[in-house]
Amino acid sequence: MRLGIMLPTFQDSYSRVLDTARYAEECNLDGAFCYDHIWPIGHPGEPAFSCFPLLGAIAASTSRLTIGTLVARVGLYAGVVQGTDMLIHSFEALHAIAPGRVIAGIGSGDSRSTPEDSAYGIESGPAESRRSLLRDAARSLAGRGLETWVGLGASASALRTGMILAASTGASINVWQADPSKIKPIVPDALIPREGEHADPLERATEMGNGNAHIASYASNRAAGNVSCRKQSVPITWAGSLDLLTRTDLEGKQGVTSYAEALSLLARSGITWAVCAGIDAALLAEAARVATGNSGN
Repeated sequence: MRLGIMLPTFQDSYSRVLDTARYAEECNLDGAFCYDHIWPIGHPGEPAFSCFPLLGAIAASTSRLTIGTLVARVGLYAGVVQGTDMLIHSFEALHAIAPGRVIAGIGSGDSRSTPEDSAYGIESGPAESRRSLLRDAARSLAGRGLETWVGLGASASALRTGMILAASTGASINVWQADPSKIKPIVPDALIPREGEHADPLERATEMGNGNAHIASYASNRAAGNVSCRKQSVPITWAGSLDLLTRTDLEGKQGVTSYAEALSLLARSGITWAVCAGIDAALLAEAARVATGNSGN
């Protein structure tokens, strides 16, 4: 499992954010990620750095660190310029500066983002149209060779919808503050309705457009007994605060040991990346070292 941190972008000190990213690289963490909000959720008027210029500066001043967004909201960009071209070109620009080190974390946005959009006259559109934009953007970014994460929430229904979308576009799933015990990688077989099921996920997928042809093709090949069809899990990435995991899952333990146990819990759940918010890079790196030692690897 690879490790990253969320950068402290809700402030007005550019140098502090840049120093945090450089420090993460010095601590041998794998990545640094930015929020994409006009202001911190629920705190209108407070400072927030624009993610793409900041990530460009970080890309130019680091040599190994993976950089990404969690998450860039398709509705925000489509509300300013119709479609997702501006969003896609922004990721391409980052990729030109730091080839192979960019993760395109994208999402559809939700009601918590509405106040900031409305304050600037941005029409992000209804949920259905945002999901369609998300599908198109994920397919386009993955098709350009960019690692792409799709964020759709942590509820069971959102995770299932996200799995369908990811399997059809070549993206990974990102879940924010999800309970690790409820996260299980899902192979495409699990997305195909069993005999007698009334709720057909493929029908719901079809509503999102033809981007789900991959799953339909998979189902057809399975039915035809095509031996070249292999089971493959949809990769799942996790982001959030390890503090919440230590309180709810680890009986309130504190310090490096509790963080190490939280990381082990995520790793056992099949998480491929854990992006942690509100933690010092050195502390996270030490917790990872302890977790690795405890696993015997």
